[in-house]
Amino acid sequence: EVCRAEAEGAWLARFSDGTLVTADAPEAAVLAALARLDLDQAERVTVVAGQDGPDAERVASTVRAGWPHLRVDTVAGGQSFPPLVLGIE
Repeated sequence: EVCRAEAEGAWLARFSDGTLVTADAPEAAVLAALARLDLDQAERVTVVAGQDGPDAERVASTVRAGWPHLRVDTVAGGQSFPPLVLGIE
C-alpha cells in the first residue's frame, strides 16, 4: 500500500511484512517499492486507487515504463484508506 505521511509530507510504500520505503511523490514510492521486488517472474500489477488517491493511470504509466513486460491494470477501488494499493501476480 502507498499512503502519504502527513507529518513529513513524504509518500510511504508499505510492504505486507511492515517494511517501508519513502519518496517525495506517489509514483516514486511505487517505483522504489517495485524495485525492491523480484519482478522477473511476475505477470501483472494491479493499481487500486482509493477515493483520494493519486491518478491511477499516471502511476500505471510509470510502472509500464519501468517494467514493460508486465501487464498493468487500474481499478477504482473507492477505499478511503490507503489511497493506493498495488497487487502483484
